[in-house]
Parts: sequence; structure tokens; C-alpha cells
Amino acid sequence: KVVYHIRGASRDQRARWFEELAVLLADRTIAVSEALREQIATTGHRILREPLKSRIATIHNGFEFSAIDRFIQKNARPSVRSRLGVSERFVLLLVGGVYVGKGQLRFLRDVLFPLVRQFPSVLLVLVGGANDESYSDACRSASKDAGCDDNVRFMGYLAQEDVYAWNHACDVLVQPTEREALPRCVNEAQAFARSVE
Repeated sequence: KVVYHIRGASRDQRARWFEELAVLLADRTIAVSEALREQIATTGHRILREPLKSRIATIHNGFEFSAIDRFIQKNARPSVRSRLGVSERFVLLLVGGVYVGKGQLRFLRDVLFPLVRQFPSVLLVLVGGANDESYSDACRSASKDAGCDDNVRFMGYLAQEDVYAWNHACDVLVQPTEREALPRCVNEAQAFARSVE
């Protein structure tokens, strides 16, 4: 049996011919969100829309939340915020590899820098390694050029417990990517009862 697992949207937000073919040839097709299922089904070739829709099932990513529950029970949020040095800050968290597809530079320029002018205590914490060094450098340069070095922390890859700490400490998880259907960090942030924007 062949199972086609759709985890993200196409670059142009439309089903491409080879995706349509994969859905039609697979024994079973799974999308990680209803929105992604709908996108593939409704943006495919007009003649194929109904067959595509009927062949795609939505099965959300599975998660084991017990480790998060244990972390929350053992770590009071105020103490985590104090340990991370963000007790007096409004913390935005962005989790994911640093590359164009994640939208960090666009978020910095279009959202964070104007926001900092109104609310100087805002802090953006980026957790994730640089998948594209030149793009990562552009993000760092933009922060410096905008005078926002104190408002942006590039943390790189972190151990899972450290990612949990930032989820627990943050006020909002931001997700500026244009193509991801349901990244793991969204479910994790919601497990910490954080807003996702």
C-alpha cells in the first residue's frame, strides 16, 4: 500500500500536477489539517476537484503531551520567565529553522520593528537553527540596522526542555510562514495555553 502524506502547501498555494497525480495514485492520502486538505482539493484542476477531495483524509499530527504536562507542573511560569531574564518583557516566540519559507525577515520588517516603536519592551525570541546562513545574516543585520538588537534574540537550536521553557515563558507564538499546514510548534504552544498568531 502507498500512503501519500501531505504536510505543507505548495509554493504558489495551489495543487500542482504532481501532487494531484500522487493523490490519485496513492492508496490513501493524508493531510495534516482540514485547511490543507481543502486547499489541495479546491485548487486542483477543475475536473479533478471532486476525486481529489474524496481521496484525502485529514489526520492531525499526533503528540505526546505528557512531557509538556510534567514540565508545566515542575516549573512555575514566573520562575521560568525570571530565569530567562524576561520577567518584564512581552515575549513573542517564533520556532523553526531560519530560512525564507518561514518568513522571519518579513515578520521583523513588517511587524516587529513598527511594534517596537510603540512598545519598546517587546522581545522576539527565535528558536531554530539557520537553514540558510545568508538569510539568517540578513535577519540579524535588519535587527541591528533598525536599532532593535535588544528586541530580538536568536537562540539557534535548543534542547527540548529549553524549547519548553520558551513556550512557557512567551506571551504569544508567532507563525509568519505562508506554507505550513500545521507545524508542531503550534500544538506545543497551545499545550502551554499560549496564543498563536
